[in-house]
Amino acid sequence: MEEPMKENNNSLERSKEDLKPKFFMEFDSEIDAYDFYNKYARSEGFSIRRTAYAADKQGVLTSRIFICCKEGLRKADKRDNLMRNPRGETRTNYGVIMGIKLVRRTSKYSIYRFSKEHNHPLISQESVHLMPSHRKITSSDEAFLDLTANSSLSPKSAFELMGQQVGGRESLGFTKVDQKNYLRAVRQKKNLEKLVI
Repeated sequence: MEEPMKENNNSLERSKEDLKPKFFMEFDSEIDAYDFYNKYARSEGFSIRRTAYAADKQGVLTSRIFICCKEGLRKADKRDNLMRNPRGETRTNYGVIMGIKLVRRTSKYSIYRFSKEHNHPLISQESVHLMPSHRKITSSDEAFLDLTANSSLSPKSAFELMGQQVGGRESLGFTKVDQKNYLRAVRQKKNLEKLVI
């Protein structure tokens, strides 16, 4: 009975190792590199964002750096010091990073920089889907949201129904706020189109 469990642990460790960035690993595009690093970040329990980049005279991206969403420091708040509910500090000024650069002879992007040490607690797998880089409304989600918006189903009911279809809200890949923002953007676009006509 213990053998299958040991085998499952080994395969889990292997798959986590496959997700780990390695120096000189190559990608066809900056988007492929972002998606790869984002999968790694999700498996570890953090979110990422893009930061510094360089491009050549033709506008071709030659390097890009991806960092943990908690990297850096917030700029000083210019508003009144006596505000009632200041937002909590989320940045921890630490350099979890992956850098890629263009290899001209292969036209691919290669990892030249990688650091995996965090100075903050990582998020549990039950909550990691709520972090910014892991939230995305897919085209099929958009089609369903458009369909329900044109029916008598409320946004809350639509969200619950979608959650049930995928085995729970945590499997959706987006939050109620993302749904609300998407529906507002659709309405604004329709209103602009009416004004243009």
